Amino acid sequence: MSTTYKAKYRRAFCPLVFPASSLSVQRYRRPARQILQRSVAPYSLKTIQGEGGIRPLTQEFFAEARALTLSTGALLIADEIQCGMGRTGKWCAYQHFGILPDVTTLAKPLAGGVLWARLSARKKPRAPFTPACMATTFGGGPLACVVAIAVIDTLEKDHLLAHVTEVGNYFLAQLRALALRHNAIVTCAVGA
Repeated sequence: MSTTYKAKYRRAFCPLVFPASSLSVQRYRRPARQILQRSVAPYSLKTIQGEGGIRPLTQEFFAEARALTLSTGALLIADEIQCGMGRTGKWCAYQHFGILPDVTTLAKPLAGGVLWARLSARKKPRAPFTPACMATTFGGGPLACVVAIAVIDTLEKDHLLAHVTEVGNYFLAQLRALALRHNAIVTCAVGA
């Protein structure tokens, strides 16, 4: 909850585990160098801001965030809770950038809406994580596991990642055409 952007979601859980700063990609075109320089902390990025107007990060923003975290020793976390599991044509949206985060979070689409979440790390974090230390009532139960396996099998068997890419490219082209025709009222087009 500490890293959740909107105060209305955090309020009921105060005091939070640790203080966190949140920045809007629209307002800050570059990663927050001053925050990473004043303390070594995880740097969590939503590869696509869902509530921020469906705004994907730019390649430059993601690359600079990676460079900053490497230079400070901070972990780079890719928040794939809304956009993971093939919703962008890749298993995780960060894969479009060719940059590997240290930690990835995934939840909503993982088990087709059944409560389940995953945190994966590519190297051992400094925190004292041990098996089951982050246990949860809904974590890894039999129903969620069976549903998650079925979701993954369906995505692979039906070639849905390729389908998402094809349909997504079509809609992007249509949206860009609308933006060109109505540039007086459309101020931003995805990927434009």
